[in-house]
Amino acid sequence: MKQNKLHQFIDRLRLKIILLPALVYMMAHYVFDLAASRTAMLVLLSASPLGVNAYLIATELKQHESTLGSTVILSTLLSVFSFSLWLTLLI
Repeated sequence: MKQNKLHQFIDRLRLKIILLPALVYMMAHYVFDLAASRTAMLVLLSASPLGVNAYLIATELKQHESTLGSTVILSTLLSVFSFSLWLTLLI
């Protein structure tokens, strides 16, 4: 059961760190035809890790604190690779 939750957790992070920036890039570049610098800024912002605010809210509500805490830490670690990938692709 715990292993299954870990896989779900990693899949959701993958969506946030890889798929979301890709969708933002496609929308900014192909749909809205934004300048390269603005497209890069939007993509990098969308590739950023989950905010600590989500953890603080979960702590205040006393729900899912450990899950969100782990998510914030893991997404911060993975964003190093995500940022590197997107910087390489955008520059």
